[in-house]
Amino acid sequence: MLEEKYLNLLKERWKIYSSIFGMKNFKKRMERRINREGGKRSLEELKKLISIKNKKLLDVGSCCGEFLFEAVNEGVIGYGVEPDELSLETSKLLFSKENQEVVLENARAENLPFDIDTFDIVVSIFIIEHIKNYQQAILEMVRVLKPGGVLWLKCPNYLYPYEFHYKRYYFPFLPKFIEQIYFNIVSDRRSEYFTNLTRITPCSLVKFLKKNNFKFKDLSLETVKSKNLFYRVLHKIGIYSQINLVIYK
Repeated sequence: MLEEKYLNLLKERWKIYSSIFGMKNFKKRMERRINREGGKRSLEELKKLISIKNKKLLDVGSCCGEFLFEAVNEGVIGYGVEPDELSLETSKLLFSKENQEVVLENARAENLPFDIDTFDIVVSIFIIEHIKNYQQAILEMVRVLKPGGVLWLKCPNYLYPYEFHYKRYYFPFLPKFIEQIYFNIVSDRRSEYFTNLTRITPCSLVKFLKKNNFKFKDLSLETVKSKNLFYRVLHKIGIYSQINLVIYK
């Protein structure tokens, strides 16, 4: 009963998402969601950065719970916040049907419902580009970290000519309304999705972190080390697909 309800809600959630972008191969995409492939990949990345066993972890923008579920299975004490009610309900069903304990809250990253110095680890995986005041969200994430805690932050780099959500190449330096017209044409859909995104760049994010005296490590070079000299030169000038940072408290 719970399994069927979970799968129906999961499909409903991602049909809405897919309808915005005109994505193909919905069946294969759903199989990956059901198997939590993205959550498993992200967890393996995190485990290379820090020991997670018995750590108190907050997933900011936990969506349907795919990453958080895998993290709890690996022994973290799991917390998640998600503003979208359908996604939150889906994640609650996932944990319920598997009899896993977790704390899930309907909340936004800019105003986290937790005390200062609460978590050992905070993760934000492709979330802050959806937040207008992403700087406030980062301040909140650091606030709830314990001293010595780690914030793992990933988001698209909007200097790179590939849009992560639409999965299309484009020209990243044009006005938003022109970009949106282009995405509506190539996806054969009408939406304002791209115009509502915050175009974060490495320069703007690093400038904010330095202004607030945050200690951090840039992990984005790891994704291009195995590539040729051309990609490494692009990295030097800030043109690479993903911003990938660890911020320390």
